Amino acid sequence: MESGNLEYNKESADSIYSYALRLTGKSLAEAIELPENLENLKDRGKLGTLIERYYFNQRPPSDHNPDFPEAGVELKVTGVIKHKSGKFVAKERLVLTKIN
Repeated sequence: MESGNLEYNKESADSIYSYALRLTGKSLAEAIELPENLENLKDRGKLGTLIERYYFNQRPPSDHNPDFPEAGVELKVTGVIKHKSGKFVAKERLVLTKIN
């Protein structure tokens, strides 16, 4: 899955962050071409897996190591919804634990 033609440097936290910021104001489908056979899964955590796999072009790790070990960076993703006030708010609480 990983390729030598990444648009970010896997060893640089700043590069990963800058690349992630390109998603601001977009849905994942607006940012990249997703496979047609993807289900619209509502499961918690699936958005992060999709972003890691299709946007960052890497397979999510199956252990508790950082998502980008070369840069010591863990990817955290949460969806947003538009509140009746017009402001965007987190769709669900994002829990951060076990961070060095």
